[in-house]
Amino acid sequence: MATSDAPRPEPTPPFTWSDVEAILVAAGGTDGPGSLTGLALPEFLGLQLHGMPLIAPLTTTCCGTSDARGRGARSALIRGLRGLPPFDGKQFPRLPWGGSPIADEDIDRIETWIEEGCPGDLIEQIALAGEVSVPTEARVEVKGLPGPVFGPASDSAAWRYAKGELRQRMDVDVLSEPQKERLRHAFRELYKLNKWVGDKRSYNNLALIHQNHCQHGWERFLPWHRVYLYEFEQALQDFCPDVTMPWWDFPAQRYKPEDPANGAILPDAFKGYLTEASARFLRDHAFRPASTHWSDSSGLTRRRPTMPSAPRAARSMRPAKTASA
Repeated sequence: MATSDAPRPEPTPPFTWSDVEAILVAAGGTDGPGSLTGLALPEFLGLQLHGMPLIAPLTTTCCGTSDARGRGARSALIRGLRGLPPFDGKQFPRLPWGGSPIADEDIDRIETWIEEGCPGDLIEQIALAGEVSVPTEARVEVKGLPGPVFGPASDSAAWRYAKGELRQRMDVDVLSEPQKERLRHAFRELYKLNKWVGDKRSYNNLALIHQNHCQHGWERFLPWHRVYLYEFEQALQDFCPDVTMPWWDFPAQRYKPEDPANGAILPDAFKGYLTEASARFLRDHAFRPASTHWSDSSGLTRRRPTMPSAPRAARSMRPAKTASA
């Protein structure tokens, strides 16, 4: 491979406090309180001219971002060197007082120096001669406690989603065994976070959001729950990146919506959260024959309120919910 013997350009040295000091010394001027020379960098940064900070302080905006951009233009030093108010001769003369005006190019360099944080001098400069060889990264085998091992859950050639991208969700009743185990593992990790009350991804914190702030009974129901499920799903994906929140088509035929007492109680994927006792409780109390009348302990016959049947498409959009004992 052909190489060029042309000399390489020298790298531009960084512009530091010593360069600023040299410019100010060359301009001269030692009159009155406006003397800008003979100071160490900490003294220079703390200098004030008639109550005006020579270097504008670095602050943070209400949004939490730094206002370093524009810090130079706000500094009394730059305004004074450029002859801008109040250094335009009406209240104070142009800086440096008693010296020569500084070229605009040098003022620009000093302004950039301020916005870059007023760097001091370099401790040492090391010249590298010849070619620099950087070895490739070595492979390091890290041994420790074994993590969960899952079987293949999807096509290896399938579309790869970016982090945070909304993924296509699946019917909970068609999840494969590896997909179910991933889902359960992600939930278990959220449960483990419950001891860390400050972690917003813990199951308790996520559940309390729905308990205390969920929107029902008006037009915000769908958009609020869409965002809520997305945030819940993002917490799960912190532990299993390819996990999604499955949806539960509970009017499906296997649940026998016309006779729920004799249909499937819950999807198989949810059985990992149930004990035998809690499953029997659901069977005996949660799903009763859809009779419109019932008799209480006194023998009186009362009318059981019935729920209107929602359209199947709307019902199938509801998210899967976990059950606990």
